[in-house]
Amino acid sequence: MVKDLHRFRCPCCRENIEFDARSKKARALKVDTTDENKLDELMGRQKGEDKRLGDAFSDAAQAQGGQADKFDDMFSQALEDSKNDEDKKPHNPFDLD
Repeated sequence: MVKDLHRFRCPCCRENIEFDARSKKARALKVDTTDENKLDELMGRQKGEDKRLGDAFSDAAQAQGGQADKFDDMFSQALEDSKNDEDKKPHNPFDLD
């Protein structure tokens, strides 16, 4: 019977509604106003979160930009080293000598 009982919150009136799928009846439960937030408070929190996430994103973008330069330098150094060592044969992992 517990599987047949569903509870959800009405988006219009914010009342808790209980629906019994077996009997196909619905009833309103008590109104839950304990966590009711004002729109201004929510907007203020959202703006603060937006600023925090924007700062985190810009920091991550700067770190990635620095990584790209570092890898470019490493690649150019490895390319230059490989041109200087043309007489060496590359290591073959299948050679068991």
